[in-house]
Amino acid sequence: MLGGLYAGSFLVISILFYRAVRSEITLTAFVTGCFTFTVIVQAFLFYFFGTSAIKKAVQRDFTTDMISSHRMSAMSGYIAAIGYLTGPTAQVMALTAVNWLVCNTLVLILGVGPSNLLIGPTILFMVMSCMALLFWSMAVLVALATRGGTTVIGVVVLIAVLSNSGGLQILPGLRLLIAGTEVIRLGQANYAADLANTLVVSMIAQLTFSLLFFLAAARKFARDDVPAFNPLLAHSLVAASAVLCALALRFWSGAFLSNPDPMMCTPVQLVATLSALALVACLPVANGAWNEAAWTRRRAKDPQDLRPRPRSFLESPILVTLIVFGILTAVLSKGIGEIQFGFSDQTSLSRLAWLPVTFFLAMLSLGGLLRYAYSVVAKGLLIAVLYLVFCWAIPPFADLAIDSMRAPVAAGQASQIFFNISPVGTWITICGGYEAPLGVGLAAQFVIAAGALYLAGRSRDRVLPADRSANSQA
Repeated sequence: MLGGLYAGSFLVISILFYRAVRSEITLTAFVTGCFTFTVIVQAFLFYFFGTSAIKKAVQRDFTTDMISSHRMSAMSGYIAAIGYLTGPTAQVMALTAVNWLVCNTLVLILGVGPSNLLIGPTILFMVMSCMALLFWSMAVLVALATRGGTTVIGVVVLIAVLSNSGGLQILPGLRLLIAGTEVIRLGQANYAADLANTLVVSMIAQLTFSLLFFLAAARKFARDDVPAFNPLLAHSLVAASAVLCALALRFWSGAFLSNPDPMMCTPVQLVATLSALALVACLPVANGAWNEAAWTRRRAKDPQDLRPRPRSFLESPILVTLIVFGILTAVLSKGIGEIQFGFSDQTSLSRLAWLPVTFFLAMLSLGGLLRYAYSVVAKGLLIAVLYLVFCWAIPPFADLAIDSMRAPVAAGQASQIFFNISPVGTWITICGGYEAPLGVGLAAQFVIAAGALYLAGRSRDRVLPADRSANSQA
């Protein structure tokens, strides 16, 4: 009924508009405008209405406590996740079918030819559907993790703004993931061949991440007291992100920058990619720290608990470092020499060997800090955010502020804050070709990692105050 009403309304409004403007524009221009308007409406349905409907459905189940009834039934987490993906979006699917028919009809009116293929609307809707599935699965996961209190519409708006402004060019991996935003260029003959390969890779990546988010959402639905990502899912997410970023750096970074050499990326893109992968790698590191802390709390409550001890949280920093730099080395090994590092000819590729060292120290520091934090508080997200802000983000900005206030100095010099604390600052130093005392920075990061491990060692026998009171009552 909704689809029929929408189709009839679209037909009547289109006829009325065409009768009003047919003396001013041609039929071809009017049909082209209708096609563009239909695509915009469909994008709104996919990325805004669909994600909002999923969030409201999950929130309604938590508000009415219907989710408790679902969990006590024979329904599995996978079936529930599929229900959240299909139930609230049934209206979107009905309107999508109508829009697909409308677009095909408009193409027939324009006339099938080299620039207007009959299969064009189908390809367009397939690309948009893959991206919509990515956002919908993310919406289900976020809604279940926050009990329906958070939506991903802000992420959609941010990506749309950055993609239109060109801000995503410094992060080729994310630009490749959302390459479907450029699908409208398929009608241009000079872009069709190159864009087709980009869209295929982008759709495969979107389906891969959608599957990971779907599995995490199913796990979160089954039990509200466990992390959505288990170690396998978390490390799989890191591996998928590393593959996507490595491929984007190797084959698409130059294309996004309109560089004639598609195998050349800039130091800025490499630093942005390492920073993004470090943020994704925080997930398995935090997961390992939480699992060990949770096991310690259970043993403190019940010494007879026979569940096996989880793997040490120290394994996650080692594993994510091997995954990230193993994939980057395998993909970029033939093209790394063509990257124009720095601003002088004194930069040596041997300095790149320090990148995995600083990456590992950063992950080790975060893991030790979270291992201690989870033994003090039930949730360590705030601790992790404060660590990332004060030890990763603030030092480079503080360095730039100090350099801008003092007298002009020779190129390549910077304050000690820049090198001694932030791993991001070290990556900028290495990839940017600055002459700096890297040993001092590595020593400072090693001291931070050692301090975090010391705190983690002290937390092995600590339990939460709530656990101690429960033991005393028992």
